[in-house]
Amino acid sequence: MPMVVLVYVDDIFITGDNIQEIEALKRYLNVQFDIKDLGHLRYFHGIEVAHYSKGLFICQIKYALDLLKETGKLGAASAKSPMDFNKTFVENITPLPDIGQFQRLVGRLIYLTITRLDIVYAVDYVSQFMHASTEGHMALVDLIL
Repeated sequence: MPMVVLVYVDDIFITGDNIQEIEALKRYLNVQFDIKDLGHLRYFHGIEVAHYSKGLFICQIKYALDLLKETGKLGAASAKSPMDFNKTFVENITPLPDIGQFQRLVGRLIYLTITRLDIVYAVDYVSQFMHASTEGHMALVDLIL
C-alpha cells in the first residue's frame, strides 16, 4: 500500500503500511518545518477515529451532537426518515430572510454525510436550493436534524 498524506491547512495526517517510510517522511518534515507528532489519529476535523486490530472505525458523534445542540435540536424526537416522501416541502415558498443560515446548516450536514449515509439523499436534495431556499426547504433541514 502506498503512503497517503492528507494536508488540511496546518494539519497533516500520514498513513500507510510501511512504518519506516512514514518515520522517514516525519523526520524530513521536521527538518523543513516545526512540526509536532501527536501520535495515532484520534480526532480530525470533526471525525473521531478508533483503532482496532482489523482497521479503523470512524464516526462523527461529537460533530453531530454539537450541531444538534447549536440548532436547539438536541432533545428533539427522532424521525423515522430524514425526508417525508408523502409531503412536499416546497409548499411554503416564502423566501428565507437569512439564506446564510440555511447555507451554513446544509454545508455542515453535507460534512456529516461522511459517516451518516442515511441522510445523504435528503441532504443532497436540500443542497440543490442553496441559492434559492424557502421556509419549506428550511423545514426539511429541520427534519433532517
